[in-house]
Amino acid sequence: MIKVQNNLRRFVCFLLVILASFIFVNSVSAVTLGISGNRFTLDGQAKFLVLSGYWDGLDAPNPSADLNYLKSKGFDGIRIFPNLWDYCAGCSSEFTPGNNPVIKPDGTINQSRLNQLISIIDTANSLGMIVDVTFARETIAGNCQASAGNPVICITEFKNGVISVIDVPNADIIDLKNRIRSNVGTNIILSVSSSQPSGSVAINNARSMGMNLVSVHWASGTTELNTSLYPGSIISSLPTYVGEPYNTHSVSGYTSAELINGVVEAKKAGIAAWLFHSDATFLSNGEYPIRFQSNEQGFVNSFLSALQSVTWGGGGGGGGTVPPPTSGACINPAPATSTVPDMKSVVQGVAAAHPNWLQDVCNSYDFIDEVVRQLRAGPGGTRWAYEAKRANLSDPWQEGISYYYGSGNAPTPGTMSQYEVFAIDIVHQYCGVAGGGTNTADWNVADWPYRSPNLVEVAYLYPRNAGGSLPAPQLCTGQPPPQPPPPPTGPPTITGISPLRAAIGQTVEIYGTNLVEDIKLELSDGRFYTVTGVVDFQRTTLSFTVPDAPAGSYKISITGPSGSATSPQNLEVVAGGSGF
Repeated sequence: MIKVQNNLRRFVCFLLVILASFIFVNSVSAVTLGISGNRFTLDGQAKFLVLSGYWDGLDAPNPSADLNYLKSKGFDGIRIFPNLWDYCAGCSSEFTPGNNPVIKPDGTINQSRLNQLISIIDTANSLGMIVDVTFARETIAGNCQASAGNPVICITEFKNGVISVIDVPNADIIDLKNRIRSNVGTNIILSVSSSQPSGSVAINNARSMGMNLVSVHWASGTTELNTSLYPGSIISSLPTYVGEPYNTHSVSGYTSAELINGVVEAKKAGIAAWLFHSDATFLSNGEYPIRFQSNEQGFVNSFLSALQSVTWGGGGGGGGTVPPPTSGACINPAPATSTVPDMKSVVQGVAAAHPNWLQDVCNSYDFIDEVVRQLRAGPGGTRWAYEAKRANLSDPWQEGISYYYGSGNAPTPGTMSQYEVFAIDIVHQYCGVAGGGTNTADWNVADWPYRSPNLVEVAYLYPRNAGGSLPAPQLCTGQPPPQPPPPPTGPPTITGISPLRAAIGQTVEIYGTNLVEDIKLELSDGRFYTVTGVVDFQRTTLSFTVPDAPAGSYKISITGPSGSATSPQNLEVVAGGSGF
Protein backbone atom coordinates (compact mmCIF):
# COMPACT_ATOMS: atom_id res chain seq x y z
CA MET A 1 0.00 0.00 0.00
CA ILE A 2 3.03 2.29 -0.11
CA LYS A 3 1.90 3.86 -3.37
CA VAL A 4 -1.41 5.10 -2.08
CA GLN A 5 -0.55 8.35 -0.38
CA ASN A 6 2.27 9.36 -2.73
CA ASN A 7 0.15 8.70 -5.79
CA LEU A 8 -2.82 10.44 -4.21
CA ARG A 9 -0.77 13.57 -3.77
CA ARG A 10 0.59 13.46 -7.30
CA PHE A 11 -2.67 12.98 -9.10
CA VAL A 12 -4.54 15.53 -7.00
CA CYS A 13 -1.92 18.15 -7.78
CA PHE A 14 -2.19 17.42 -11.51
CA LEU A 15 -6.00 17.64 -11.45
CA LEU A 16 -6.59 14.03 -12.32
CA VAL A 17 -9.72 12.48 -10.87
CA ILE A 18 -10.69 10.26 -7.98
CA LEU A 19 -14.01 8.56 -7.58
CA ALA A 20 -16.92 8.31 -5.26
CA SER A 21 -18.11 9.46 -1.92
CA PHE A 22 -15.09 8.40 0.05
CA ILE A 23 -11.67 6.93 0.04
CA PHE A 24 -9.91 5.23 2.89
CA VAL A 25 -6.38 6.58 2.65
CA ASN A 26 -3.57 4.63 4.23
CA SER A 27 0.12 4.95 3.67
CA VAL A 28 3.65 4.07 4.43
CA SER A 29 4.68 3.65 8.02
CA ALA A 30 1.84 3.11 10.45
CA VAL A 31 -0.80 0.68 9.27
CA THR A 32 -1.95 -1.03 6.06
CA LEU A 33 -5.68 -1.16 5.37
CA GLY A 34 -6.98 -4.10 3.36
CA ILE A 35 -10.07 -6.21 2.73
CA SER A 36 -10.63 -9.87 3.51
CA GLY A 37 -14.07 -11.12 2.51
CA ASN A 38 -16.57 -8.74 4.10
CA ARG A 39 -14.21 -7.31 6.71
CA PHE A 40 -11.48 -4.72 6.74
CA THR A 41 -7.99 -5.68 7.86
CA LEU A 42 -5.27 -3.64 9.51
CA ASP A 43 -1.82 -5.05 8.76
CA GLY A 44 -3.49 -8.28 7.68
CA GLN A 45 -5.64 -8.71 10.79
CA ALA A 46 -9.43 -8.40 10.55
CA LYS A 47 -10.72 -5.60 12.78
CA PHE A 48 -14.07 -3.95 13.42
CA LEU A 49 -13.44 -0.27 12.70
CA VAL A 50 -14.97 2.73 14.46
CA LEU A 51 -14.35 6.11 12.85
CA SER A 52 -15.18 9.58 14.12
CA GLY A 53 -16.55 12.41 12.06
CA TYR A 54 -13.97 15.16 11.64
CA TRP A 55 -15.95 17.07 9.03
CA ASP A 56 -14.55 20.55 9.58
CA GLY A 57 -11.00 19.37 10.19
CA LEU A 58 -9.45 21.72 7.65
CA ASP A 59 -10.54 24.65 9.84
CA ALA A 60 -9.23 23.08 13.05
CA PRO A 61 -6.46 25.07 14.75
CA ASN A 62 -4.76 21.95 16.15
CA PRO A 63 -5.54 18.80 14.12
CA SER A 64 -2.64 16.92 15.68
CA ALA A 65 -4.08 17.36 19.19
CA ASP A 66 -7.58 16.45 17.96
CA LEU A 67 -6.38 13.26 16.28
CA ASN A 68 -4.24 12.24 19.25
CA TYR A 69 -7.28 12.68 21.50
CA LEU A 70 -9.56 10.64 19.21
CA LYS A 71 -6.91 7.94 18.95
CA SER A 72 -6.59 7.82 22.74
CA LYS A 73 -10.33 7.18 23.00
CA GLY A 74 -10.13 4.17 20.69
CA PHE A 75 -11.14 5.55 17.29
CA ASP A 76 -9.52 3.81 14.31
CA GLY A 77 -9.84 6.76 11.94
CA ILE A 78 -11.69 9.89 10.88
CA ARG A 79 -14.03 11.12 8.16
CA ILE A 80 -13.21 14.56 6.76
CA PHE A 81 -14.84 16.88 4.18
CA PRO A 82 -12.27 18.95 2.24
CA ASN A 83 -15.26 20.70 0.59
CA LEU A 84 -17.74 21.69 3.31
CA TRP A 85 -20.43 24.28 3.89
CA ASP A 86 -19.66 27.37 5.93
CA TYR A 87 -21.65 27.25 9.16
CA CYS A 88 -23.16 30.23 11.00
CA ALA A 89 -24.84 29.39 14.31
CA GLY A 90 -28.10 31.29 14.83
CA CYS A 91 -28.08 32.88 11.37
CA SER A 92 -31.12 32.85 9.09
CA SER A 93 -29.14 30.56 6.78
CA GLU A 94 -27.11 28.17 8.90
CA PHE A 95 -25.28 26.70 5.92
CA THR A 96 -23.87 28.65 2.99
CA PRO A 97 -21.62 27.35 0.20
CA GLY A 98 -18.03 26.96 1.37
CA ASN A 99 -15.73 29.79 0.35
CA ASN A 100 -12.41 28.02 0.91
CA PRO A 101 -12.69 24.51 -0.58
CA VAL A 102 -10.01 22.22 -1.91
CA ILE A 103 -11.89 22.03 -5.23
CA LYS A 104 -13.00 25.44 -6.49
CA PRO A 105 -16.23 25.93 -8.50
CA ASP A 106 -14.23 26.07 -11.73
CA GLY A 107 -12.57 22.73 -10.99
CA THR A 108 -9.15 24.12 -10.10
CA ILE A 109 -7.30 23.15 -6.94
CA ASN A 110 -6.75 25.38 -3.92
CA GLN A 111 -3.17 24.32 -3.23
CA SER A 112 -2.87 25.71 0.31
CA ARG A 113 -6.09 23.95 1.28
CA LEU A 114 -4.84 20.74 -0.31
CA ASN A 115 -1.64 21.00 1.72
CA GLN A 116 -3.72 21.20 4.90
CA LEU A 117 -5.56 18.03 3.89
CA ILE A 118 -2.30 16.21 3.20
CA SER A 119 -0.92 17.32 6.56
CA ILE A 120 -3.95 15.89 8.38
CA ILE A 121 -3.62 12.62 6.46
CA ASP A 122 0.08 12.47 7.38
CA THR A 123 -0.76 13.04 11.05
CA ALA A 124 -3.40 10.32 10.98
CA ASN A 125 -0.95 7.99 9.30
CA SER A 126 1.67 8.58 11.99
CA LEU A 127 -0.92 7.54 14.59
CA GLY A 128 -1.95 4.41 12.73
CA MET A 129 -5.36 5.89 11.84
CA ILE A 130 -7.21 5.61 8.55
CA VAL A 131 -8.96 8.49 6.79
CA ASP A 132 -12.29 8.61 4.97
CA VAL A 133 -11.97 11.60 2.61
CA THR A 134 -15.42 12.72 1.44
CA PHE A 135 -15.81 15.33 -1.31
CA ALA A 136 -19.31 16.66 -2.01
CA ARG A 137 -20.18 18.79 -5.04
CA GLU A 138 -23.35 20.21 -3.44
CA THR A 139 -21.42 22.08 -0.72
CA ILE A 140 -19.77 24.53 -3.15
CA ALA A 141 -21.78 26.97 -5.30
CA GLY A 142 -21.27 26.67 -9.06
CA ASN A 143 -23.17 27.19 -12.29
CA CYS A 144 -25.28 24.03 -12.02
CA GLN A 145 -28.15 22.90 -9.79
CA ALA A 146 -28.63 19.80 -7.69
CA SER A 147 -31.96 17.99 -7.67
CA ALA A 148 -32.90 20.01 -4.58
CA GLY A 149 -32.46 23.23 -6.56
CA ASN A 150 -29.35 24.50 -4.80
CA PRO A 151 -26.31 25.71 -6.80
CA VAL A 152 -23.50 23.15 -7.07
CA ILE A 153 -20.26 22.57 -8.92
CA CYS A 154 -21.02 21.23 -12.39
CA ILE A 155 -20.11 17.62 -13.08
CA THR A 156 -17.41 18.46 -15.63
CA GLU A 157 -15.65 20.88 -13.30
CA PHE A 158 -16.07 18.51 -10.38
CA LYS A 159 -14.53 15.64 -12.34
CA ASN A 160 -11.66 17.89 -13.28
CA GLY A 161 -11.18 18.60 -9.59
CA VAL A 162 -11.03 15.20 -7.95
CA ILE A 163 -14.02 13.20 -6.76
CA SER A 164 -17.66 12.60 -7.52
CA VAL A 165 -20.37 11.98 -4.97
CA ILE A 166 -24.20 12.06 -4.81
CA ASP A 167 -26.49 13.00 -7.74
CA VAL A 168 -23.94 12.09 -10.40
CA PRO A 169 -25.17 9.84 -13.24
CA ASN A 170 -23.90 6.28 -13.07
CA ALA A 171 -21.94 6.65 -16.31
CA ASP A 172 -19.94 9.50 -14.81
CA ILE A 173 -19.29 7.53 -11.61
CA ILE A 174 -17.99 4.55 -13.57
CA ASP A 175 -15.90 6.89 -15.72
CA LEU A 176 -14.33 8.40 -12.60
CA LYS A 177 -13.71 4.96 -11.13
CA ASN A 178 -11.88 3.88 -14.27
CA ARG A 179 -9.78 7.04 -14.27
CA ILE A 180 -8.62 6.58 -10.69
CA ARG A 181 -7.84 2.92 -11.29
CA SER A 182 -5.77 3.94 -14.30
CA ASN A 183 -3.89 6.78 -12.61
CA VAL A 184 -3.53 5.58 -9.02
CA GLY A 185 -3.74 1.80 -9.23
CA THR A 186 -6.06 -0.87 -7.93
CA ASN A 187 -4.82 -0.87 -4.35
CA ILE A 188 -6.86 2.12 -3.19
CA ILE A 189 -10.24 1.38 -1.62
CA LEU A 190 -13.25 3.10 -3.23
CA SER A 191 -17.00 3.26 -2.81
CA VAL A 192 -20.04 5.25 -3.85
CA SER A 193 -22.84 6.30 -1.52
CA SER A 194 -26.51 6.93 -2.20
CA SER A 195 -28.87 9.41 -0.63
CA GLN A 196 -31.48 6.64 -0.49
CA PRO A 197 -31.35 4.95 2.96
CA SER A 198 -31.53 1.36 1.78
CA GLY A 199 -29.14 -1.52 2.33
CA SER A 200 -30.27 -3.23 -0.86
CA VAL A 201 -29.70 -0.07 -2.91
CA ALA A 202 -26.22 0.33 -1.41
CA ILE A 203 -25.40 -3.31 -2.18
CA ASN A 204 -26.62 -2.94 -5.77
CA ASN A 205 -24.58 0.26 -6.24
CA ALA A 206 -21.43 -1.44 -5.01
CA ARG A 207 -21.92 -4.49 -7.21
CA SER A 208 -23.08 -2.76 -10.39
CA MET A 209 -20.34 -0.13 -10.29
CA GLY A 210 -17.51 -2.44 -9.27
CA MET A 211 -16.77 -0.82 -5.89
CA ASN A 212 -14.72 -2.22 -3.02
CA LEU A 213 -17.36 -1.97 -0.30
CA VAL A 214 -20.99 -1.29 0.53
CA SER A 215 -21.56 2.25 1.83
CA VAL A 216 -24.83 2.80 3.71
CA HIS A 217 -26.36 6.07 4.97
CA TRP A 218 -29.27 5.91 7.41
CA ALA A 219 -29.64 9.58 8.22
CA SER A 220 -33.35 10.23 8.02
CA GLY A 221 -36.68 9.31 9.59
CA THR A 222 -37.22 5.85 10.98
CA THR A 223 -33.92 4.55 9.57
CA GLU A 224 -31.83 6.49 12.11
CA LEU A 225 -30.13 4.18 14.61
CA ASN A 226 -32.49 1.45 13.47
CA THR A 227 -30.16 -1.44 14.10
CA SER A 228 -32.65 -3.96 12.70
CA LEU A 229 -31.61 -2.68 9.24
CA TYR A 230 -27.97 -3.66 9.71
CA PRO A 231 -28.16 -7.35 8.75
CA GLY A 232 -29.88 -6.49 5.44
CA SER A 233 -26.89 -4.43 4.30
CA ILE A 234 -24.34 -7.22 4.71
CA ILE A 235 -23.09 -9.54 1.96
CA SER A 236 -20.31 -12.11 2.04
CA SER A 237 -18.12 -10.64 -0.70
CA LEU A 238 -17.76 -6.97 0.34
CA PRO A 239 -17.39 -5.14 3.68
CA THR A 240 -20.21 -2.82 4.77
CA TYR A 241 -19.47 0.65 6.08
CA VAL A 242 -22.21 2.53 7.95
CA GLY A 243 -21.02 6.03 7.06
CA GLU A 244 -24.03 7.82 8.56
CA PRO A 245 -25.97 5.82 11.17
CA TYR A 246 -28.07 8.93 12.02
CA ASN A 247 -28.36 12.61 11.09
CA THR A 248 -26.01 14.99 12.89
CA HIS A 249 -28.92 17.29 13.76
CA SER A 250 -30.60 14.35 15.52
CA VAL A 251 -27.71 13.67 17.89
CA SER A 252 -29.05 15.82 20.73
CA GLY A 253 -32.15 13.60 20.89
CA TYR A 254 -30.17 10.43 21.64
CA THR A 255 -28.69 9.31 24.93
CA SER A 256 -25.12 8.10 25.23
CA ALA A 257 -26.49 4.61 25.81
CA GLU A 258 -28.47 4.72 22.54
CA LEU A 259 -25.41 5.85 20.57
CA ILE A 260 -23.31 3.12 22.18
CA ASN A 261 -26.01 0.57 21.40
CA GLY A 262 -25.77 1.59 17.73
CA VAL A 263 -22.11 0.64 17.45
CA VAL A 264 -22.52 -2.46 19.64
CA GLU A 265 -25.34 -3.80 17.43
CA ALA A 266 -23.30 -2.99 14.32
CA LYS A 267 -20.45 -5.17 15.56
CA LYS A 268 -22.86 -7.93 16.57
CA ALA A 269 -24.46 -7.90 13.13
CA GLY A 270 -21.12 -8.17 11.34
CA ILE A 271 -20.85 -4.62 9.97
CA ALA A 272 -17.23 -3.91 8.96
CA ALA A 273 -16.98 -0.24 9.95
CA TRP A 274 -19.23 2.27 11.76
CA LEU A 275 -19.00 6.05 11.96
CA PHE A 276 -19.59 8.17 15.06
CA HIS A 277 -21.57 10.91 13.27
CA SER A 278 -20.66 13.79 15.58
CA ASP A 279 -22.57 17.06 15.47
CA ALA A 280 -19.69 18.74 17.31
CA THR A 281 -17.24 18.15 14.47
CA PHE A 282 -19.83 18.95 11.79
CA LEU A 283 -20.69 22.38 13.19
CA SER A 284 -17.37 23.21 14.79
CA ASN A 285 -16.06 26.05 12.60
CA GLY A 286 -12.63 25.04 13.79
CA GLU A 287 -13.22 25.15 17.53
CA TYR A 288 -10.59 23.66 19.82
CA PRO A 289 -10.80 21.45 21.69
CA ILE A 290 -13.68 19.53 20.09
CA ARG A 291 -16.81 20.61 21.98
CA PHE A 292 -18.76 17.38 22.19
CA GLN A 293 -22.28 17.54 23.58
CA SER A 294 -22.61 15.68 26.90
CA ASN A 295 -24.24 12.65 25.26
CA GLU A 296 -21.55 12.62 22.57
CA GLN A 297 -18.84 12.80 25.23
CA GLY A 298 -20.49 9.90 27.02
CA PHE A 299 -20.18 7.86 23.82
CA VAL A 300 -16.56 8.92 23.29
CA ASN A 301 -15.65 7.92 26.85
CA SER A 302 -17.38 4.54 26.92
CA PHE A 303 -17.87 2.98 23.46
CA LEU A 304 -14.55 1.14 23.45
CA SER A 305 -15.16 -0.69 26.72
CA ALA A 306 -18.71 -1.53 25.57
CA LEU A 307 -17.29 -3.25 22.46
CA GLN A 308 -14.66 -5.32 24.24
CA SER A 309 -16.98 -8.18 25.19
CA VAL A 310 -19.00 -8.13 21.94
CA THR A 311 -18.51 -11.01 19.50
CA TRP A 312 -18.09 -9.61 16.00
CA GLY A 313 -20.80 -11.08 13.80
CA GLY A 314 -22.16 -13.03 16.76
CA GLY A 315 -25.74 -11.93 16.10
CA GLY A 316 -27.55 -8.67 16.69
CA GLY A 317 -29.61 -6.06 14.97
CA GLY A 318 -32.53 -6.58 17.28
CA GLY A 319 -32.88 -2.91 18.03
CA GLY A 320 -32.43 -3.26 21.77
CA THR A 321 -31.00 -0.54 23.96
CA VAL A 322 -28.21 -0.53 26.48
CA PRO A 323 -29.51 0.26 29.97
CA PRO A 324 -28.39 3.74 31.00
CA PRO A 325 -25.80 4.02 33.77
CA THR A 326 -27.18 4.12 37.27
CA SER A 327 -26.18 6.83 39.72
CA GLY A 328 -24.77 5.54 43.00
CA ALA A 329 -26.89 2.38 43.32
CA CYS A 330 -24.17 0.08 42.02
CA ILE A 331 -20.72 0.33 40.44
CA ASN A 332 -20.80 1.03 36.70
CA PRO A 333 -18.08 -0.62 34.58
CA ALA A 334 -15.01 1.49 33.88
CA PRO A 335 -14.50 2.78 30.34
CA ALA A 336 -11.18 2.27 28.55
CA THR A 337 -8.09 3.25 30.54
CA SER A 338 -7.38 5.82 27.82
CA THR A 339 -10.26 7.81 29.38
CA VAL A 340 -7.79 8.96 32.04
CA PRO A 341 -6.05 12.15 30.84
CA ASP A 342 -2.30 11.69 30.63
CA MET A 343 -1.02 14.16 33.23
CA LYS A 344 2.41 12.67 33.71
CA SER A 345 3.96 16.07 33.03
CA VAL A 346 2.36 17.39 36.23
CA VAL A 347 3.87 14.55 38.26
CA GLN A 348 7.28 15.07 36.67
CA GLY A 349 7.05 18.81 37.33
CA VAL A 350 6.36 18.31 41.03
CA ALA A 351 9.18 15.75 41.20
CA ALA A 352 11.61 18.21 39.59
CA ALA A 353 10.54 21.06 41.86
CA HIS A 354 10.52 18.99 45.07
CA PRO A 355 12.91 16.02 44.75
CA ASN A 356 13.08 15.61 48.52
CA TRP A 357 9.31 15.16 48.70
CA LEU A 358 9.53 12.43 46.07
CA GLN A 359 12.17 10.54 48.05
CA ASP A 360 10.12 10.88 51.26
CA VAL A 361 6.79 9.50 49.97
CA CYS A 362 7.09 6.55 52.32
CA ASN A 363 6.89 8.89 55.31
CA SER A 364 5.09 12.02 54.09
CA TYR A 365 2.16 13.03 51.87
CA ASP A 366 3.82 16.28 50.73
CA PHE A 367 4.44 14.94 47.22
CA ILE A 368 0.96 13.44 46.78
CA ASP A 369 -0.69 16.54 48.26
CA GLU A 370 0.98 18.84 45.72
CA VAL A 371 0.21 16.57 42.75
CA VAL A 372 -3.47 16.36 43.73
CA ARG A 373 -3.63 20.14 44.26
CA GLN A 374 -2.23 20.88 40.81
CA LEU A 375 -4.39 18.27 39.06
CA ARG A 376 -7.59 19.57 40.63
CA ALA A 377 -6.68 23.07 39.41
CA GLY A 378 -6.36 21.88 35.80
CA PRO A 379 -8.18 19.67 33.24
CA GLY A 380 -10.45 17.18 34.98
CA GLY A 381 -10.80 19.36 38.06
CA THR A 382 -12.57 17.57 40.90
CA ARG A 383 -12.40 14.20 39.13
CA TRP A 384 -8.86 13.97 40.54
CA ALA A 385 -8.50 12.94 44.17
CA TYR A 386 -6.56 10.79 46.59
CA GLU A 387 -6.98 7.04 46.26
CA ALA A 388 -8.22 5.06 49.23
CA LYS A 389 -5.92 2.07 49.46
CA ARG A 390 -7.93 -1.15 49.12
CA ALA A 391 -11.04 1.10 49.25
CA ASN A 392 -10.31 1.95 52.88
CA LEU A 393 -11.20 5.63 53.35
CA SER A 394 -8.89 5.82 56.36
CA ASP A 395 -5.81 4.71 54.41
CA PRO A 396 -4.79 7.16 51.61
CA TRP A 397 -2.45 5.61 49.06
CA GLN A 398 1.03 7.12 49.48
CA GLU A 399 2.25 6.56 45.93
CA GLY A 400 -0.92 6.98 43.88
CA ILE A 401 -4.05 9.01 43.12
CA SER A 402 -7.52 8.40 41.67
CA TYR A 403 -9.53 9.66 38.70
CA TYR A 404 -13.35 9.54 38.81
CA TYR A 405 -15.02 8.25 35.62
CA GLY A 406 -18.67 8.29 36.74
CA SER A 407 -21.54 10.74 36.17
CA GLY A 408 -20.95 14.36 37.15
CA ASN A 409 -17.63 15.87 38.20
CA ALA A 410 -17.27 13.99 41.49
CA PRO A 411 -18.95 11.03 43.21
CA THR A 412 -21.65 11.31 45.84
CA PRO A 413 -19.99 10.58 49.22
CA GLY A 414 -20.98 7.30 50.80
CA THR A 415 -22.44 5.77 47.62
CA MET A 416 -21.31 3.19 45.08
CA SER A 417 -20.19 6.01 42.78
CA GLN A 418 -17.21 6.57 45.09
CA TYR A 419 -15.81 3.27 43.79
CA GLU A 420 -16.04 4.43 40.15
CA VAL A 421 -12.41 5.46 39.81
CA PHE A 422 -9.15 4.51 38.17
CA ALA A 423 -6.15 4.21 40.49
CA ILE A 424 -3.01 5.76 39.01
CA ASP A 425 0.43 4.86 40.34
CA ILE A 426 2.54 8.03 40.20
CA VAL A 427 5.68 6.89 42.08
CA HIS A 428 8.05 3.98 41.65
CA GLN A 429 8.88 3.62 45.35
CA TYR A 430 11.00 1.34 47.51
CA CYS A 431 9.17 1.58 50.84
CA GLY A 432 10.10 -1.44 52.97
CA VAL A 433 12.44 -2.91 50.32
CA ALA A 434 15.74 -4.15 51.71
CA GLY A 435 18.56 -2.00 50.40
CA GLY A 436 16.11 0.66 49.28
CA GLY A 437 16.40 2.53 46.02
CA THR A 438 15.73 5.88 44.37
CA ASN A 439 12.06 6.77 44.00
CA THR A 440 11.08 7.95 40.52
CA ALA A 441 8.04 9.69 39.07
CA ASP A 442 5.64 7.38 37.24
CA TRP A 443 2.25 7.37 35.49
CA ASN A 444 0.54 4.00 35.32
CA VAL A 445 -3.21 3.31 35.40
CA ALA A 446 -3.02 0.43 37.84
CA ASP A 447 -6.52 -0.60 38.92
CA TRP A 448 -10.25 -0.02 38.41
CA PRO A 449 -13.60 -1.74 39.09
CA TYR A 450 -14.27 -4.86 37.01
CA ARG A 451 -10.56 -5.38 36.37
CA SER A 452 -10.70 -8.49 38.52
CA PRO A 453 -14.03 -10.34 38.83
CA ASN A 454 -15.87 -9.46 42.07
CA LEU A 455 -12.84 -7.63 43.50
CA VAL A 456 -13.03 -3.85 44.03
CA GLU A 457 -10.04 -2.25 45.76
CA VAL A 458 -10.30 1.37 44.59
CA ALA A 459 -12.16 4.38 45.96
CA TYR A 460 -12.24 8.16 45.59
CA LEU A 461 -11.01 10.10 48.64
CA TYR A 462 -11.08 13.88 49.12
CA PRO A 463 -9.93 15.55 51.21
CA ARG A 464 -7.19 13.20 52.30
CA ASN A 465 -8.47 13.03 55.90
CA ALA A 466 -12.16 12.80 54.94
CA GLY A 467 -12.57 9.32 56.36
CA GLY A 468 -16.07 7.86 56.42
CA SER A 469 -17.43 4.54 55.26
CA LEU A 470 -18.71 2.97 52.06
CA PRO A 471 -21.36 0.34 51.38
CA ALA A 472 -20.18 -3.11 50.38
CA PRO A 473 -19.22 -2.89 46.68
CA GLN A 474 -21.91 -4.13 44.30
CA LEU A 475 -21.22 -4.32 40.57
CA CYS A 476 -24.11 -3.26 38.34
CA THR A 477 -26.12 -6.10 36.84
CA GLY A 478 -27.06 -5.95 33.17
CA GLN A 479 -23.56 -4.66 32.41
CA PRO A 480 -21.39 -7.63 33.35
CA PRO A 481 -17.62 -7.37 33.06
CA PRO A 482 -15.89 -9.39 30.35
CA GLN A 483 -15.33 -12.95 31.52
CA PRO A 484 -11.70 -13.99 31.92
CA PRO A 485 -10.48 -15.98 28.92
CA PRO A 486 -9.97 -19.73 29.23
CA PRO A 487 -6.41 -21.05 29.62
CA PRO A 488 -4.28 -21.27 26.44
CA THR A 489 -4.77 -24.49 24.51
CA GLY A 490 -1.23 -24.61 23.13
CA PRO A 491 1.94 -22.61 22.57
CA PRO A 492 1.47 -18.93 21.70
CA THR A 493 1.94 -17.48 18.22
CA ILE A 494 2.30 -13.84 17.19
CA THR A 495 1.30 -12.90 13.65
CA GLY A 496 1.71 -9.14 13.92
CA ILE A 497 1.37 -5.92 15.90
CA SER A 498 -0.39 -2.60 15.28
CA PRO A 499 0.72 0.11 15.10
CA LEU A 500 4.38 -0.49 14.33
CA ARG A 501 5.32 2.96 15.70
CA ALA A 502 3.93 4.26 18.98
CA ALA A 503 4.59 6.86 21.65
CA ILE A 504 4.59 6.44 25.42
CA GLY A 505 1.05 5.94 26.70
CA GLN A 506 -0.29 4.77 23.32
CA THR A 507 -2.09 1.43 23.03
CA VAL A 508 -0.51 -1.32 20.92
CA GLU A 509 -2.30 -4.50 19.85
CA ILE A 510 -0.62 -7.89 19.37
CA TYR A 511 -2.35 -10.45 17.13
CA GLY A 512 -1.95 -14.21 17.17
CA THR A 513 -3.20 -17.29 19.02
CA ASN A 514 -2.96 -18.49 22.63
CA LEU A 515 -1.74 -15.05 23.66
CA VAL A 516 -0.86 -14.45 27.33
CA GLU A 517 -0.81 -11.26 29.38
CA ASP A 518 2.89 -10.95 30.29
CA ILE A 519 4.83 -9.10 27.58
CA LYS A 520 8.56 -8.46 27.21
CA LEU A 521 9.86 -5.45 25.25
CA GLU A 522 13.57 -5.88 24.50
CA LEU A 523 16.18 -3.66 22.83
CA SER A 524 18.96 -5.12 20.72
CA ASP A 525 21.49 -4.59 23.54
CA GLY A 526 19.52 -6.85 25.92
CA ARG A 527 17.83 -4.17 28.02
CA PHE A 528 14.13 -4.90 28.41
CA TYR A 529 10.81 -3.91 29.97
CA THR A 530 8.04 -6.24 31.11
CA VAL A 531 4.44 -5.05 30.91
CA THR A 532 1.07 -6.64 31.57
CA GLY A 533 -1.46 -6.54 28.78
CA VAL A 534 -5.16 -7.28 28.41
CA VAL A 535 -6.09 -10.30 26.30
CA ASP A 536 -9.46 -10.93 24.65
CA PHE A 537 -11.62 -13.97 25.37
CA GLN A 538 -10.36 -15.86 22.30
CA ARG A 539 -6.72 -15.07 23.20
CA THR A 540 -6.18 -13.72 19.66
CA THR A 541 -5.72 -10.02 20.51
CA LEU A 542 -3.51 -8.69 23.28
CA SER A 543 -3.32 -4.97 24.00
CA PHE A 544 -0.88 -3.04 26.17
CA THR A 545 0.13 0.53 26.90
CA VAL A 546 3.62 1.59 25.85
CA PRO A 547 5.57 2.20 29.10
CA ASP A 548 7.90 5.07 29.90
CA ALA A 549 10.70 3.59 27.84
CA PRO A 550 13.59 5.11 25.85
CA ALA A 551 13.05 5.59 22.13
CA GLY A 552 14.20 2.64 20.07
CA SER A 553 13.24 -0.55 18.26
CA TYR A 554 11.86 -3.20 20.60
CA LYS A 555 11.45 -6.92 20.02
CA ILE A 556 8.14 -8.10 21.50
CA SER A 557 7.87 -11.56 23.01
CA ILE A 558 5.52 -13.50 25.27
CA THR A 559 5.94 -16.72 27.21
CA GLY A 560 3.04 -18.99 28.06
CA PRO A 561 2.78 -22.31 29.86
CA SER A 562 3.42 -24.20 26.60
CA GLY A 563 6.09 -22.07 24.97
CA SER A 564 7.18 -18.65 23.75
CA ALA A 565 6.60 -16.48 20.71
CA THR A 566 8.23 -13.39 19.21
CA SER A 567 6.63 -10.81 16.95
CA PRO A 568 7.76 -10.85 13.31
CA GLN A 569 7.93 -7.03 13.50
CA ASN A 570 9.62 -4.80 16.02
CA LEU A 571 7.84 -1.94 17.78
CA GLU A 572 9.45 1.45 17.29
CA VAL A 573 8.94 3.62 20.37
CA VAL A 574 9.14 7.25 19.29
CA ALA A 575 9.88 10.28 21.48
CA GLY A 576 10.94 7.94 24.28
CA GLY A 577 10.92 8.69 27.97
CA SER A 578 13.38 8.11 30.79
CA GLY A 579 16.16 5.55 30.71
CA PHE A 580 16.32 2.19 32.41
